[in-house]
Amino acid sequence: MREIMRGKLVIDRRRNKEEDMKAPGTAYLY
Repeated sequence: MREIMRGKLVIDRRRNKEEDMKAPGTAYLY
């Protein structure tokens, strides 16, 4: 279960990577 959660977080970070580029301040939140 923990491994799946970690993998999900990594995917979420990849999806939000473009958004982070637009708003560098939010990059630290993810």
